[in-house]
Amino acid sequence: MTLDDWEEGRSVELARGQVLTVLTAIADGWQAATGNDSLTASLGEREVTRWLIGGMRRTMGHLGVTVARGTETPEGNVPDICISFQKLREEKDEHEPHVVVECKRVAGDDSELCRLYVRKGMSRFKERKYGKRRFHGFMVGYLMSGSGDEAVEGINVYLVRHWGEADCLKKTELSTSLAVWQSRHSRPAEQPIEVMHQFFAFRQTHSRS
Repeated sequence: MTLDDWEEGRSVELARGQVLTVLTAIADGWQAATGNDSLTASLGEREVTRWLIGGMRRTMGHLGVTVARGTETPEGNVPDICISFQKLREEKDEHEPHVVVECKRVAGDDSELCRLYVRKGMSRFKERKYGKRRFHGFMVGYLMSGSGDEAVEGINVYLVRHWGEADCLKKTELSTSLAVWQSRHSRPAEQPIEVMHQFFAFRQTHSRS
């Protein structure tokens, strides 16, 4: 991604290193957040995201990115987390986030949570509610039970039935140290978007509220 691309309003693509920077910031932020016993699965989705944002802010200074709670877009949508690369922001005084992250509770054995992960999360990227002029979107799944592999299996069952196999999540080889899945989605009047998915378990598991 270059400053010329950004200035001219063309669709821009994050470099591999920038994608890894975002994924690392999210994973490190979750690890920092789970160091506090107050972060449990009994909390609501928004409250868990507040903990994640706090953890990211404590650990990501050396990565050259800033993180903030989502703010309303011109279309009236509010993503959960907005991330900006500091160099672009300083040189261009550009306040539009370079990355948005959507967070959802999920469990492979809960078909309703899998449905919501798709309909209230992935669809926002596919339908261009988030990530206009972007080739990458990011999602975080808060595991209410089971593993990331099991969550992906449940999500893919829903996707095959309602979107098609081409939209399913697949394990990536972007990083040997991070568990990351990727999905690719066509969009109206724009090039496809790749959504990166990470799934995180709580240190303590409580019954759902």
